[in-house]
Amino acid sequence: MIDTRDGRTEEQISFEDALQKIREIVSALESGDLTLEESIANYKAGAHLIDQCRSLIADAELRVTEFAREDEADQ
Repeated sequence: MIDTRDGRTEEQISFEDALQKIREIVSALESGDLTLEESIANYKAGAHLIDQCRSLIADAELRVTEFAREDEADQ
């Protein structure tokens, strides 16, 4: 599990917070100021956050589909 700056784990992070963290990681990687080890750690953290975002999006899509089915059934 990846810890965020505010102490939450990636499973608890919101989509918006994860996206912001990804932007920060990309900015740090692009700066060229990180050591090789820091770059690798940031890359790994970013990859985990991207996976988390994909999971959150898939869950949201499933919920929207379920809401649409419920709405159709009510009509």
